[in-house]
Parts: sequence; C-alpha cells; structure tokens
Amino acid sequence: MKSCFPDYYAVEQEHGSLTKGFFNVKSTAFDNYSDLEIKIIQAGGMYTFKNGLSTLPEAIADKMWKHIKYNSYIQSIEQDSSKNLTLTISENGKTKQIKASKVISCIPSYELAPLVDSHNSELSDKLKSIDFVDMATINIAKDRTPLASQPAFGYLVTPSLEESILGVTFDSQVMPDMNNLYWGKYTVMMGGDVNAKSKEINQLIQDNNTEEIENIAKSYLEDHINVKNPDYVRTNLLKNGIPKYSVGHSDRINQIENLLGEHVPNLYIAGQSYGGVGINNVIKTTELIVDDIFPPKEDKKEPTETTKSPQQE
Repeated sequence: MKSCFPDYYAVEQEHGSLTKGFFNVKSTAFDNYSDLEIKIIQAGGMYTFKNGLSTLPEAIADKMWKHIKYNSYIQSIEQDSSKNLTLTISENGKTKQIKASKVISCIPSYELAPLVDSHNSELSDKLKSIDFVDMATINIAKDRTPLASQPAFGYLVTPSLEESILGVTFDSQVMPDMNNLYWGKYTVMMGGDVNAKSKEINQLIQDNNTEEIENIAKSYLEDHINVKNPDYVRTNLLKNGIPKYSVGHSDRINQIENLLGEHVPNLYIAGQSYGGVGINNVIKTTELIVDDIFPPKEDKKEPTETTKSPQQE
C-alpha cells in the first residue's frame, strides 16, 4: 500500500482512514499538491484527455522537440572526479556522448541496473531485484449494450478463484463525457503474477498470441456480464509492463537512493519502478526531484511601511 499508492497511504496514516483524509483538504499529505491535483486524488485519481492520455507526451514532444533524441538508447554512464556524468548513447546507429552535471533516469530499473554496475554492484543488484510482470489490456466495445447505462466502475476478480482475468473496468462509466450514450466500453486486464492462470496468460503474452488472449477476454465478458459479439476489440501486450512491488519495497528504494548518493550522487531515479505505478505518481515524484535539483525561486517581497532595510536603519 505504501509503495503502490503513496498518496492514499499518507492520507490514511495522518487521519486514520482514507474517507476522513480525502474530505480534509488541509491535510499535510497534500502539502506538495496543487488544488487541481487534490481534486483528482479525492475523485479517485481517474482522469484522461479528450484524445487519450497520449495527448500529454505528444504535447511535451511538440514543445521540446529540439531536445528530444528519438531512436536512441544509453550504452553507458561514466563519472569523472568531479562527479559529473557522461552518457554514451546510440542515436540512429551512431555513437554520441552527452556531458551533464545532473541526470534523472526514468527508464525501468532493470534497464538502469547494468548501466550502474561499474559504479557499485550492490546498487545494480538492488535495481534488478525490483520485479516486473507482463500485462495485457483488451479494449472491447459493444453497441446497444444494456450495461452502458448502469453506473459502475467495474470489478476485480479475487486471485483465489483462479480465473484468467484480473478484472474489468467499465470505461463508458468511468469517462462518461467521452462515451456515446448507447455504447458500452470495457477494458479487460490480464496477466500479472497472482495464480497459475495468470502465468498461462503471461506465456501467451510472451508468444504474442493476441488471438487467444482476445478469445479468453470475450468469453469472460459474456459469462460475467452478458456482453456478446463485441463490435470492436483492441489488445495491447505489455511485456514487463508493470512493476510488482513486493514486501519491503519502500526500504529497498531507500537503500537504492542511499547507494546512489554515495557512489553516483548526481544520478537521480524517477518513474514507475520506484514511487508509484500510476501516471499521477510518476509525474509528482519527478516534479519533486526537479524542484530538489532546481529549487523554485521565491518571489521577492517589496519592503512594507513597517519593514526597514539596513540602509534605512
């Protein structure tokens, strides 16, 4: 709970319950959040854009296209005697170097691990110990479905039932403003690491067996909520798609940050591997890191009538 949903954990710890905390906007758990962010958290953290969440990275790319390197990957991270860093990258097949005083790594922990092994093997091992699991999301839409008008978020399937799906969200209800009144839209979630069935699904994901995964998803929707013969199906296979925060994750992250401070002090970590898997968590933790590296400038206040400068004394 502490690692997967840090916002909720902080609220629960301060107020004794999530319900009390969410109705108390003066909670210290919200100190680093804007009014809009608080409203999103209190609403359950569900939000999107008219044209989908890809709107956000596309807007960033439009604004910062001169500084983005596409078709590139990092080959190594070197550190000089002044603790400055040199990144060796492959960009469109050509090797280049980038020198930096600070680096924020947002790549998955298992990708960063080999890049820091030369600096400290324990740090590398800690990063490798953060497990990731495969996931599949199947978007299904059906015209004229009666469930489209029923208010509900969806449902989760308890692991003890040994089912092949993790749960279903009713997208047409979660985001009603983006939905045609008569369409029922659903997302079936599969994979993870919860039981023997999920491991079978993971093998299908590794085999890129989209057809079988879609057949399983459609059969569950028909059995569970009587949605038959959908008009639209789209599947996303996410290999190593989401980190699995095991018990002791927050302690592990503290150890990683301590090792970074000791061996590579100008390398910072952000992203879903560490401080929350949701988009809102990733954005917030990265914002806090940037504010730590480049503290916001405080507005200079003009002297008032009751305030005298040293020259006025």
